[in-house]
Amino acid sequence: MLGQYNEAEQLFDQALPILLSAVGESGMQYAIVSNNKAMLYQAMGRYDEAIPLLKNAITALEVSNKRTLKGKKSFDSRKFNSNLALLYQLSGDLAQSETAFWQ
Repeated sequence: MLGQYNEAEQLFDQALPILLSAVGESGMQYAIVSNNKAMLYQAMGRYDEAIPLLKNAITALEVSNKRTLKGKKSFDSRKFNSNLALLYQLSGDLAQSETAFWQ
């Protein structure tokens, strides 16, 4: 890891508005980029910012999955929930972590 967190955050901040205008908040691409930005925040220890961003990613992914997978869980869905469980665990909220892990 190169530790170029500020540069990475700036690139995410540029990419997300473009994705919003192109695919909206319910697109798979938006969900993936939001998840990745949340993981950047996790690496930076900014859990309070990562958690809501990841929740938005999960919501966007669920909407996208309803259209493309007829509501079935995708690998991405399980990965995003695992990421959310990790964020809750790192922030010290073990009860929420367990809940997120089993969703």
